[in-house]
Order: sequence, then C-alpha cells, then structure tokens
Amino acid sequence: EQGRKAYIKILKDMQSAKLLKIKESVSLFSAKNETAPKKRIDLMNAGLTEMIRMLESMTDGLSFGTGGKVDLEICCFQASDLLSMSASFVDSLLQKKAMGLELQAANGELNADPALLRRVLVNLLSNAIKFSARQSSIKLESSFKDNRFHCAVSDNGPGISE
Repeated sequence: EQGRKAYIKILKDMQSAKLLKIKESVSLFSAKNETAPKKRIDLMNAGLTEMIRMLESMTDGLSFGTGGKVDLEICCFQASDLLSMSASFVDSLLQKKAMGLELQAANGELNADPALLRRVLVNLLSNAIKFSARQSSIKLESSFKDNRFHCAVSDNGPGISE
C-alpha cells in the first residue's frame, strides 16, 4: 500500500510538473508576443489549468481513497465569458460535423469555480454534438432569474427515453 501511494505521488508530480511547464511557456509567450491570438492562448491556458486540476483530483482520489473530492477555486467572473470559453472548447467537434452553435449568453457575474462549470458545459455540449445529426445546430443559452444562474443546452438529437 505504501509503495502504491509513493508511485501515485511520483506520477502526479511528474505529470503536473510537465503540464505546469507548458502552461508557464504559454503564459510567457502570451506576455512577450502581443500579436499572438489572445483568445487561442487563453483557451490553451484554461485547458492546461483544467488538465492539471483533473490530474491532481484523480491522483488524490487514488492515493487517499477520497474519490470525488474536489477543491473548489471560487472567483468572480462574467457568465458570458463562461459560455464563450465553453463553446471554444467544442469548436473542433462542431466543425467535424459541420454543425452550428447558437450562443445566447446573459450578462451578469457569477461567483463560482469557472473550470468546473466549464467542464460541465463542455460535457453537455459534447453530448449534444455527439448525438445530433451532421449539419444541424445546437443552442447554448443562459439567464439569471431570482438571483440564480440558469444554463441550458438544446439540440435536435434523439433525447433520453423515459
């Protein structure tokens, strides 16, 4: 058991270190190169940050038997940024199926963990793309009602049978 924990810690440290070096390089490139497409670099940074957190979460669960435990990183951010970043993550999937995405983002601030919310939205969008016909369209929309944030993904796929 002790050997397994040591192995998992080494694996976690090695992979996290590699991803952190890539993330630092992307950030450094962004700072030095003002002509680089900022949206693309921000997307890479967000993806790397999410990969690092996912790796840490998985290895922590394996090491200590605490599967499902996630440390939240709460901050204030714009709901429209969450939706546009989530849409960017699935852009290549949309292109492969020649699909469109209608985005209707509400204006407003959220105080939550943006990486975890983005992961949920990307998962929902990926499922909508996967089960929708080629050249169809999906919709990602959000609203604020009664001081709560609401988000919906809709498509024309087969749906879930009852």
